[in-house]
Amino acid sequence: MEGGSSSSSTNRRKGKGCLPLIKCPCCDCETIIRRAANTPENKGCIFYTCPCHQRDGIGCRFWYWEEQYEEYLINTGHLASRAVHIQSSCSAVRVQTNAMVQQGAQPYGENDAEQIAEQIKVLVRRMNLLIDIGRDIVVLLRCVVAACVVVAVTNMYAFFRSG
Repeated sequence: MEGGSSSSSTNRRKGKGCLPLIKCPCCDCETIIRRAANTPENKGCIFYTCPCHQRDGIGCRFWYWEEQYEEYLINTGHLASRAVHIQSSCSAVRVQTNAMVQQGAQPYGENDAEQIAEQIKVLVRRMNLLIDIGRDIVVLLRCVVAACVVVAVTNMYAFFRSG
């Protein structure tokens, strides 16, 4: 198992539910999947793995408990740091609360907490999508800069060669 399993199962309980699923970096063939453990000692704990991973160790070796997968995503640039997620979640709750107060509703009713939590998950997914789009834009800008450098070098070479 690539991700290791040193933390206790109590730290892995029931999952966060909003981590992005990326293409497997090990075998590069499938998108990572999210699963809940069924073993007695880890019942309900969330882990992320490649669909090609097998319990007997055959196949792809990509496998992480949720906390390690989140750290992996942060370390590889697929996900912003936890502080950004906490701040965006707090901002989303604040925006939702202000909108509800302006409409004359009570900020937190019995069922509203679940609705707000669901809306926060949607907002975090959208934020992650925007981050991915931003990364794609950066890659495109790097390509444009590289092309400009190639054109400039080619023109300089032609200029010095001709004269």
